[in-house]
Amino acid sequence: MCSAENTYYDGTTGKTEEIITIDVQYIPVVALDESKTVKEGDAVSINCSTFITEANPAASEFQWIRNSAVEQTTEELTIDSVARSDAGLYSCWAFNYFYDGSPGKGESTTELVVHYSSFQTVRLFFISLASTPEYITNFVNSMQALWLALYVYFQRFINTVAQLDDVTFLI
Repeated sequence: MCSAENTYYDGTTGKTEEIITIDVQYIPVVALDESKTVKEGDAVSINCSTFITEANPAASEFQWIRNSAVEQTTEELTIDSVARSDAGLYSCWAFNYFYDGSPGKGESTTELVVHYSSFQTVRLFFISLASTPEYITNFVNSMQALWLALYVYFQRFINTVAQLDDVTFLI
């Protein structure tokens, strides 16, 4: 409130008061968590607006950036089934527009950490007495592949069980 008072030449006083509202406008202040950890295959969503601590006017547009490219143009980053390749840094850009139409941009970055099981692609090379290799690939668990390889080897060459030196495993 602004108030002014003065005395006129004839000794009378005058007083006036005015309430003035000052609208201070500023960019959105975004403070994402440092990181978000999920398991491969799970869904993940991060809502940018829940991490905006202040903005005037309110943020009205959003962009999620990864590797200098726009991933999504929504308030909420959503990945329905997270893959290993989704791991990395994601930035939320929140935009607001001032009274003169100029844009304001606040941003923050979080790291998406993807935990996954230790898949291994396994190739087992069997060197038989005839020197013919056979390949078994894409086993989820290398121990399963090892046991299967031994089983196949012993089934095919049951008469040569004593010659284990003929088996070479390259994992």
